[in-house]
Amino acid sequence: MKHKNTNHQQGGSAAVSLKDRVGGGLIVLLLSFFLLAACDSVDEKDRLVYVAPSEVSRSILIEDFTGQRCVNCPDATDEIERLKETYGEDAIIAVGIHSGPFGVKSMPNPNYQALATDLGDEYYAHWGIEAQPGVIINRSSGPVYDTKQYASFVNTLIKQTTPLAISIDMGNVATGSDISFKVKAGTSEPVKGKLQVWVVEDSISSIQLMPDGSGNMAYMHNHVFRSSVTQDPYGDDVQVDTNAEFSRDFHVAYDDKWVLNHLSIVAFVYNEKGVVQVVRQEVD
Repeated sequence: MKHKNTNHQQGGSAAVSLKDRVGGGLIVLLLSFFLLAACDSVDEKDRLVYVAPSEVSRSILIEDFTGQRCVNCPDATDEIERLKETYGEDAIIAVGIHSGPFGVKSMPNPNYQALATDLGDEYYAHWGIEAQPGVIINRSSGPVYDTKQYASFVNTLIKQTTPLAISIDMGNVATGSDISFKVKAGTSEPVKGKLQVWVVEDSISSIQLMPDGSGNMAYMHNHVFRSSVTQDPYGDDVQVDTNAEFSRDFHVAYDDKWVLNHLSIVAFVYNEKGVVQVVRQEVD
């Protein structure tokens, strides 16, 4: 679209001189040159820099060492659910690790699932669990056996902030035998520790002994530990540098016993001080 020449005004005003035109054009040309030169002097990889938020809200990981033959374990589950209702689903992330003397690894009736795993038993021994229910809160509490103490630990920890932000990007979910996803992290200060990634499943209807000694044949088991995804079941070494985004791809084989739209991925970074941050993302 052509614009009218505004250098000629109605009423016969004088035109801008050639000298002025050349001078103005030269200035524009020089400015353009310096701007282009400035852009070219910036290395491509340095043009976009990830800047992490200075602080983010801390989510709390509760590892619940439970079992289908544990009559008091439903009370622990109820208390964890109350904490989730109080603080929110994203703030309290529980993982039910069926294990120990009350864990069940096989069922005579194929209509019911046994939820204990060998790795769950290994975690049970590793963290020194001596009774069930027993929980570890953010890897900083040590085993806690009294359900009345859960809220006190959570209330103290959840008031803290963390420099680390974690997210999970789901990739190819319905590939038949493989679940692919990416774990990303950014931090406002250097963080070094272990990255642990688990598959958990909700809404598993199976047997559970109840506090009154009865057996609930259709008890709804949630946030059940299914599998570890990291190469090391205790987490892979990780270092997240300030304002540099960390990213790692993961793949896990799909088990036929799992229900895809009931699965979630739990990812967390921990060190000698405890869990730095934890996040949970539904698979489907």
